[in-house]
Amino acid sequence: MSDFAEQRSAIKFCLRNEISAAETFRMLQRAFGESTMSQKNVYKWYKDFKEGRERTDDLERPGRLSTSIDEQHVKKIKELVLENRRLTIRDLVDMVGISFGSVQTILKDHLGLTIMRRLTMIKPVYESLTEDTLLKLCLGRNTQNNNESYNHSLWQLAPKHMFAGKIMIEIAAWISCVFNEGYFTFLKIMQLMEVKIGLYASHNAKK
Repeated sequence: MSDFAEQRSAIKFCLRNEISAAETFRMLQRAFGESTMSQKNVYKWYKDFKEGRERTDDLERPGRLSTSIDEQHVKKIKELVLENRRLTIRDLVDMVGISFGSVQTILKDHLGLTIMRRLTMIKPVYESLTEDTLLKLCLGRNTQNNNESYNHSLWQLAPKHMFAGKIMIEIAAWISCVFNEGYFTFLKIMQLMEVKIGLYASHNAKK
């Protein structure tokens, strides 16, 4: 039984147990993940069963997505995946115009993009993030300059333990966005506001 056939049976079961269409769709998402049929189709089948339909099989109809798997479709999907690896199977179905199952088959059997293959592709990233040289830097807290830390800059200007109004928080947030240059940022802001900068201000900014 295909995923969609199982889902249609599940929709019929939910209807008979007085589970709403919205909750039925959420349950299908939890059970089938990315393979879940669209919300529009779930609601359509729910309505059909509610109006008396008994059969759960999906008869062939004009305009139905093609289930053919040919060299052209394989090539097209390969190009799309290489161009954007964040595309979901549902995205590929809409872009190529073939069925969900056909896209799955192409990805798995023709392009070899199984779960293990994906894990192999991202494994080097995780290995580089756990190298001893990088982890040793964490021990000395040398991974980031304080002035480059947005949170550090924000809480330094508006400490958590002190009350600050909305305007103060907004000013602190804006200044923190450009705080990589330290207190010289304040001098630039003062210049833009046409505030005269004295000797002591320049001296303190250098500290």
